[in-house]
Amino acid sequence: MAPPASEPSLLAPRPVLARPTPKKRLEYRARPTKVRRRKDRHFDWAWEAVGFLICVAIAMIVFFSVPMFVHP
Repeated sequence: MAPPASEPSLLAPRPVLARPTPKKRLEYRARPTKVRRRKDRHFDWAWEAVGFLICVAIAMIVFFSVPMFVHP
C-alpha cells in the first residue's frame, strides 16, 4: 500500500536552509596587548625514558632470578 499523499516521505530530501549572515564587526582594530605566557613544557620523553628503565630493570630481575642450567 502506498503512503497517503498528504504525508511527506521519510526518504524525501530535506529543504536546504540558508546560513544566517554574521553581524558586521567594527572597522577599527585595537592593538592586541602582549601577554607573556609561560611556555608549556612537555617532558613526555622523560617519562618514556623512566618507563623504559623500569621495564629493563624488571626484565633483568626476572632474567637473573631464574635458575640457569649449566650442565645437566
